[in-house]
Amino acid sequence: MRWRASVRAGVGLFAVLVGLLGLAAAAATWWLPGWLQERLAREASQRLGRAGTLERLELSWTAPGITLHGLQVAAADGSAPPQIELQRLRLALSWASVVRRAPGVQALELDAPRLRMARLAGGHTDLDDILARGGGPGSGAPARPPPEATPPPQCGEG
Repeated sequence: MRWRASVRAGVGLFAVLVGLLGLAAAAATWWLPGWLQERLAREASQRLGRAGTLERLELSWTAPGITLHGLQVAAADGSAPPQIELQRLRLALSWASVVRRAPGVQALELDAPRLRMARLAGGHTDLDDILARGGGPGSGAPARPPPEATPPPQCGEG
């Protein structure tokens, strides 16, 4: 009779673990994309010094990756059309990189990329402030070597 109680306790523990795993999966599916979307837009705005917006973010669990929809970076004066627009940006990660916790991009897809740039007085452009913050040429920031084996991006509608 004791073994039956042990089996019942084991089955109950298994059911609780499956339930907790289901709750974690539900939270990752419904809550995490919204939280990441807000965080990415806020972080982009801080790092670029301009307003950044993101319409929607999708996470893929079957083939690890992230898709950003409606990514925009505002112009410096705010009244002009967005300086940078991407209809869709998809990053496909390799499973090995997920396990190692080191970003390894298998594919990068860009749909309808738009860049608006104007030459200003003195040979400057209206993107110089972004380049200075992001480690572009002349910013004094050390250049990071590109990740190994990153495929070239695939662009559509642009």
